[in-house]
Amino acid sequence: MVVAIEGGTVVRVGEATSGLILPYWRTTSFVVVRTASGLFWKYAELAWVAVRQGDRVAAGDEIGRLGEVIDPSKVGADAPPYIRRLVAAGRTSMLHLEVYAAPPPDDGEYLGGNWFGEGRPRGILDPGAYLRPSGV
Repeated sequence: MVVAIEGGTVVRVGEATSGLILPYWRTTSFVVVRTASGLFWKYAELAWVAVRQGDRVAAGDEIGRLGEVIDPSKVGADAPPYIRRLVAAGRTSMLHLEVYAAPPPDDGEYLGGNWFGEGRPRGILDPGAYLRPSGV
């Protein structure tokens, strides 16, 4: 179960991964929550979503359930080494968590965790800085 770190309003729900984007991905979803502190938390790679856009959530409320993002049967020698290592370790399910100072970009260029370019997505922050003080 994936729960809200901080209370707020669900501002976006959508598709996070799909085999149409990368052949070894399964279809998963994401949820973006704008919190009272003004941050935007993006919970991604969910198999099932428990909320809809406009819903209010409190800290600890269920957002959704983890999904299996990597389809091991479609990971070949041409897949990136880190993907092959995840499959070999049996780690094909994971929560992808991001935090932003402004609404996350929705331009299709950033594939969530697969950013190998020069720049960074607009407004992205280090979630560790916000998780550590709360004891999460």
